[in-house]
Amino acid sequence: MEIQRKCVQCDKEFLISEEEQERCWKKGYQLPKRCQSCRKERRAENRFLDEEMIYGLVENVLEKRRIQAQRVKHKHYDRPLQHDVKKLFIVGNGFDIWQGLNTKYSDFEKFYEKNKISISWDLGIEPCVVRDKDGNNVEELTQFDLLYIVLSEFYPSERDSDADFWSDFENSLIEIDDMQINQYYGKDVEDLKDIRIDCDNAYYVIRKCFSEWVKSIKITTGYYGNQYDFSNSIFINFNYTDTLLKKFGIDGNDIIHIHGTASSVESIIFGHGESVILEPFALQLGGRLAGAYIIKTILKRFYKNPKLQWSQLQERMRNKAANLNKVDNIYVLGHSLGNADKYYFVRLKNYLPKNVKWHFSYHTDKDLNRINELIKELRIEKYQLYSSIEVVLNSL
Repeated sequence: MEIQRKCVQCDKEFLISEEEQERCWKKGYQLPKRCQSCRKERRAENRFLDEEMIYGLVENVLEKRRIQAQRVKHKHYDRPLQHDVKKLFIVGNGFDIWQGLNTKYSDFEKFYEKNKISISWDLGIEPCVVRDKDGNNVEELTQFDLLYIVLSEFYPSERDSDADFWSDFENSLIEIDDMQINQYYGKDVEDLKDIRIDCDNAYYVIRKCFSEWVKSIKITTGYYGNQYDFSNSIFINFNYTDTLLKKFGIDGNDIIHIHGTASSVESIIFGHGESVILEPFALQLGGRLAGAYIIKTILKRFYKNPKLQWSQLQERMRNKAANLNKVDNIYVLGHSLGNADKYYFVRLKNYLPKNVKWHFSYHTDKDLNRINELIKELRIEKYQLYSSIEVVLNSL
């Protein structure tokens, strides 16, 4: 005898045949609560969510391959040093700014605003069009603009109140209003697909813009190779430029670009230093939870992963046979000492001889405060502070 039920999803009446009842009884299943149409739709939704999980797994595999390719490349190009290492230099963006290069994130903002739409079209990604009440086009936005600037405009920031989105760009990349984005898109399967597409496109656009900006930074002619004593030195460079090589004549094998270099765009790493944990089971729950999971995938892509970069730094040191046991002075030049990079200093402190002397350059009171915080946190006993990079170098 057929059983008549009301679908829990669409409220329509549907019939369960005797054959279907017997099939469910033999397999130990409960009788269906949804009609055939809603069951078909739910199966399609589950397939999409399974695809999302597979997508995440593939991304992880690709990332591991990329890292392995970098390691093979470095092993091929790194050569054993021909000198002892007695001086260690850590170079930050302030060094390039000191040399007159337009490497501030405010410079990146200008480049981005000027080129974002053309770069978006070059990638085959159609920009979002903002229209007025009469339907006229007012502005074109990228998906990055939509997710990070428009939908997250009022997202509460834990950063310094005077730091806007672009001046503190890398830290801003961890701050996104997933609830607001979820609300904007909705929670149905098609909405989740749209979130996935726009998250992917937002990442591709900003990554391409960032790499093109780095490539566009021109280093003017100038050479200071004989002005300072860089003998028996090795450089950990947080910048993407070749300033040390082109302006100061440093041997390329003495320089480790910890976040990649403009000459190899695929090597560039940028973003925040906060780990993002993805919970794949959220996809199976669907709705807002699945949306939040998908949004977090873009945050994870911007994670610098300092622990991984540190392990690669150690590996490159081994490739170069760089023994830091004889280092007696470490020079921190133009580095912001932000949270994203603090991990490296913590590990270096344990890696260097205890009697090493630290030398810090600073430019503003804010720089000085961060230096003092790091000195206190790492319990550095021997150190000296300098009001400019030039004063530090003249002391060599």
